[in-house]
Amino acid sequence: MTKGTIYIVRHGMTEANKLKSFQGNHDIPLNEEGLRQARALAEHFKDIPLDAVYSSPLQRAYKTAEILAETKNLSVNKVYDLREICFGAWEGVDYEEVQRRWPEEQYKFLNCPSQCRPEGGETMQGVQKRVHDAFAKILAAHDNYAQIAIVMHGGAGRLLLCDFLGLPIDRMWKITLGNCSVTTINNWDGNMVLEGFNDHHFLPDSGDFLKSFLALQKK
Repeated sequence: MTKGTIYIVRHGMTEANKLKSFQGNHDIPLNEEGLRQARALAEHFKDIPLDAVYSSPLQRAYKTAEILAETKNLSVNKVYDLREICFGAWEGVDYEEVQRRWPEEQYKFLNCPSQCRPEGGETMQGVQKRVHDAFAKILAAHDNYAQIAIVMHGGAGRLLLCDFLGLPIDRMWKITLGNCSVTTINNWDGNMVLEGFNDHHFLPDSGDFLKSFLALQKK
């Protein structure tokens, strides 16, 4: 039986990742480490066939996708609904400041995100629906044997995987997606199966949003 494969890729590192601040829809570029990660990602895919590359329009994801796509002589298809969660007033603010200024909402965000809506931001339910719909449209544009890379974001990616796995939104922080990690979904004639998860063996360890946030809870 021939299978297709969908690779869910998180973008490379940015200075906001490094400084532990919320990015959301702020259009922040990759930093030097993120560019190195993206090049390592492209090298990892050197012998892995791809038919199409899709990306969030935010430049940290798009640049990661572009570096990958260039090695395959492919263009990058921008999909607006793959963008990160809009964090509203939290965007550009570091984790400790969010904890100080919005303690109740920050608690909900970390412990019961289905009940969290940052000031001026999106609900997790709304984000999950748009990434679900974007994923479905991408699949519908290809046959079941296509090899597809989708480059997106940590929060939105977790919500997509919760939807795919049938997990409640409140379990999203039980999922880790490191910068430039690859999560692999096989498509067996329309039967979608998770095969690989958060693979970043080809990268140096660069930390993760959730690890940083959990560390704050211990202070």
